[in-house]
Amino acid sequence: MKPQYALVTGASSGIGQACALALLQKGWHVALLARRTEGFVPWLQAHALDPSHALILQADISKEPEVKSAFAALESQWGRLDLLFNNAGIFPTGLLPDEVSGEAWRAAVEVNINGAFYCLSGPSVGASSTMAPFQPMHPDRPPSLTRPPSTPSRGSPKRPTWMAELFKLQWVKLTSATSQAT
Repeated sequence: MKPQYALVTGASSGIGQACALALLQKGWHVALLARRTEGFVPWLQAHALDPSHALILQADISKEPEVKSAFAALESQWGRLDLLFNNAGIFPTGLLPDEVSGEAWRAAVEVNINGAFYCLSGPSVGASSTMAPFQPMHPDRPPSLTRPPSTPSRGSPKRPTWMAELFKLQWVKLTSATSQAT
Protein backbone atom coordinates (compact mmCIF):
# COMPACT_ATOMS: atom_id res chain seq x y z
CA MET A 1 0.00 0.00 0.00
CA LYS A 2 1.26 3.43 -0.97
CA PRO A 3 1.91 5.72 2.04
CA GLN A 4 -0.53 8.56 2.57
CA TYR A 5 0.51 11.96 3.88
CA ALA A 6 -1.59 14.42 5.86
CA LEU A 7 -1.07 17.75 7.55
CA VAL A 8 -3.23 18.67 10.55
CA THR A 9 -3.23 22.27 11.75
CA GLY A 10 -4.00 22.88 15.39
CA ALA A 11 -2.76 19.36 16.10
CA SER A 12 -1.65 20.05 19.68
CA SER A 13 -5.12 19.82 21.22
CA GLY A 14 -8.82 19.17 20.74
CA ILE A 15 -10.24 18.08 17.42
CA GLY A 16 -6.91 18.50 15.62
CA GLN A 17 -5.17 16.19 18.06
CA ALA A 18 -8.00 13.63 17.90
CA CYS A 19 -7.91 13.56 14.09
CA ALA A 20 -4.12 13.39 14.01
CA LEU A 21 -4.31 10.42 16.38
CA ALA A 22 -6.91 8.67 14.21
CA LEU A 23 -4.84 9.20 11.06
CA LEU A 24 -1.63 7.97 12.72
CA GLN A 25 -3.44 4.90 14.06
CA LYS A 26 -4.62 4.15 10.52
CA GLY A 27 -1.01 4.22 9.27
CA TRP A 28 -0.91 7.70 7.74
CA HIS A 29 2.20 9.88 7.89
CA VAL A 30 0.98 13.03 9.66
CA ALA A 31 2.54 16.48 9.86
CA LEU A 32 1.53 17.89 13.25
CA LEU A 33 1.41 21.66 12.87
CA ALA A 34 0.84 23.92 15.86
CA ARG A 35 2.17 27.00 17.63
CA ARG A 36 3.07 24.88 20.66
CA THR A 37 4.93 21.68 19.76
CA GLU A 38 6.69 20.73 23.00
CA GLY A 39 4.06 18.13 23.92
CA PHE A 40 4.15 16.14 20.69
CA VAL A 41 7.00 13.72 21.51
CA PRO A 42 5.50 12.63 24.88
CA TRP A 43 2.07 12.41 23.22
CA LEU A 44 3.41 10.13 20.47
CA GLN A 45 5.10 7.96 23.10
CA ALA A 46 1.99 7.81 25.32
CA HIS A 47 -0.06 6.49 22.39
CA ALA A 48 2.68 4.11 21.20
CA LEU A 49 2.71 5.78 17.78
CA ASP A 50 5.52 5.33 15.28
CA PRO A 51 7.51 8.60 15.49
CA SER A 52 8.78 8.07 11.94
CA HIS A 53 5.20 8.65 10.75
CA ALA A 54 5.01 12.08 12.43
CA LEU A 55 6.55 15.32 11.25
CA ILE A 56 6.41 18.03 13.91
CA LEU A 57 6.04 21.53 12.45
CA GLN A 58 5.89 24.70 14.53
CA ALA A 59 4.09 27.63 12.95
CA ASP A 60 1.53 30.30 13.66
CA ILE A 61 -0.83 29.96 10.71
CA SER A 62 -1.78 33.64 10.92
CA LYS A 63 1.76 34.41 9.70
CA GLU A 64 2.17 33.59 6.02
CA PRO A 65 6.00 33.26 6.12
CA GLU A 66 5.71 30.65 8.91
CA VAL A 67 3.15 28.68 6.88
CA LYS A 68 5.39 28.81 3.80
CA SER A 69 8.32 27.58 5.90
CA ALA A 70 6.25 24.72 7.32
CA PHE A 71 5.11 23.64 3.85
CA ALA A 72 8.71 23.85 2.58
CA ALA A 73 9.80 21.54 5.41
CA LEU A 74 6.95 19.15 4.58
CA GLU A 75 7.84 19.18 0.90
CA SER A 76 11.50 18.56 1.71
CA GLN A 77 10.64 15.63 3.99
CA TRP A 78 7.80 13.93 2.10
CA GLY A 79 7.49 15.59 -1.31
CA ARG A 80 3.70 15.37 -1.33
CA LEU A 81 0.52 16.02 0.62
CA ASP A 82 -2.63 13.91 0.26
CA LEU A 83 -4.79 15.50 2.94
CA LEU A 84 -4.92 18.89 4.61
CA PHE A 85 -7.07 19.02 7.75
CA ASN A 86 -7.31 22.79 8.17
CA ASN A 87 -8.42 22.72 11.79
CA ALA A 88 -6.62 25.48 13.70
CA GLY A 89 -8.85 28.25 14.93
CA ILE A 90 -9.43 30.71 17.72
CA PHE A 91 -12.66 32.16 18.98
CA PRO A 92 -13.04 35.51 20.70
CA THR A 93 -14.88 35.52 24.00
CA GLY A 94 -18.26 37.18 24.04
CA LEU A 95 -21.56 36.25 22.53
CA LEU A 96 -22.49 39.52 20.86
CA PRO A 97 -20.42 41.87 18.70
CA ASP A 98 -20.42 44.58 21.37
CA GLU A 99 -18.78 42.06 23.77
CA VAL A 100 -15.82 41.37 21.44
CA SER A 101 -12.92 43.82 21.18
CA GLY A 102 -11.65 44.86 17.77
CA GLU A 103 -8.27 43.36 18.64
CA ALA A 104 -9.81 39.97 19.49
CA TRP A 105 -11.88 40.05 16.29
CA ARG A 106 -8.84 40.83 14.13
CA ALA A 107 -6.85 38.02 15.78
CA ALA A 108 -9.66 35.56 15.02
CA VAL A 109 -9.85 36.72 11.39
CA GLU A 110 -6.06 36.37 11.05
CA VAL A 111 -6.14 32.74 12.20
CA ASN A 112 -9.57 31.52 11.05
CA ILE A 113 -9.70 33.13 7.62
CA ASN A 114 -6.23 34.27 6.60
CA GLY A 115 -4.53 31.28 8.25
CA ALA A 116 -6.89 28.85 6.53
CA PHE A 117 -6.16 30.59 3.22
CA TYR A 118 -2.38 30.44 3.76
CA CYS A 119 -2.59 26.71 4.45
CA LEU A 120 -4.83 26.01 1.47
CA SER A 121 -2.47 27.91 -0.79
CA GLY A 122 0.64 26.44 0.88
CA PRO A 123 1.23 23.50 -1.46
CA SER A 124 0.97 25.65 -4.58
CA VAL A 125 2.85 28.72 -3.30
CA GLY A 126 6.01 29.45 -5.24
CA ALA A 127 7.01 28.45 -8.73
CA SER A 128 9.66 26.07 -7.41
CA SER A 129 7.14 23.86 -5.59
CA THR A 130 7.06 20.25 -6.77
CA MET A 131 4.06 19.31 -4.64
CA ALA A 132 0.72 19.01 -6.37
CA PRO A 133 -1.82 21.63 -5.31
CA PHE A 134 -4.17 20.53 -2.55
CA GLN A 135 -7.32 18.75 -3.78
CA PRO A 136 -10.19 18.84 -1.25
CA MET A 137 -12.37 15.79 -0.67
CA HIS A 138 -16.07 16.33 -1.25
CA PRO A 139 -18.45 13.39 -0.75
CA ASP A 140 -20.81 14.66 -3.48
CA ARG A 141 -18.41 15.58 -6.26
CA PRO A 142 -14.86 15.09 -7.48
CA PRO A 143 -12.07 17.45 -6.37
CA SER A 144 -12.20 20.73 -8.26
CA LEU A 145 -10.26 23.29 -6.22
CA THR A 146 -7.15 23.39 -8.35
CA ARG A 147 -6.18 22.43 -11.85
CA PRO A 148 -3.77 19.58 -12.61
CA PRO A 149 -0.16 20.81 -12.82
CA SER A 150 -0.07 20.18 -16.60
CA THR A 151 -3.15 22.37 -17.26
CA PRO A 152 -2.37 25.87 -18.53
CA SER A 153 -3.33 28.64 -16.14
CA ARG A 154 -6.23 30.95 -16.89
CA GLY A 155 -4.94 33.72 -14.66
CA SER A 156 -4.03 33.35 -11.04
CA PRO A 157 -4.73 30.05 -9.24
CA LYS A 158 -6.20 32.24 -6.50
CA ARG A 159 -9.16 33.34 -8.66
CA PRO A 160 -12.57 34.01 -7.04
CA THR A 161 -13.93 30.49 -7.60
CA TRP A 162 -10.89 29.14 -5.75
CA MET A 163 -11.54 31.55 -2.87
CA ALA A 164 -15.18 30.45 -2.67
CA GLU A 165 -14.02 26.89 -1.99
CA LEU A 166 -12.22 28.12 1.11
CA PHE A 167 -15.53 28.73 2.86
CA LYS A 168 -17.29 25.48 1.91
CA LEU A 169 -17.50 22.70 4.43
CA GLN A 170 -15.21 19.81 3.52
CA TRP A 171 -15.67 16.38 5.00
CA VAL A 172 -13.15 13.64 5.50
CA LYS A 173 -14.53 10.32 6.67
CA LEU A 174 -12.44 8.74 9.38
CA THR A 175 -14.01 5.54 10.63
CA SER A 176 -14.64 5.89 14.35
CA ALA A 177 -12.10 8.72 14.69
CA THR A 178 -13.86 10.16 17.69
CA SER A 179 -14.17 6.85 19.58
CA GLN A 180 -10.52 5.94 18.92
CA ALA A 181 -9.20 9.34 19.91
CA THR A 182 -10.97 9.53 23.27
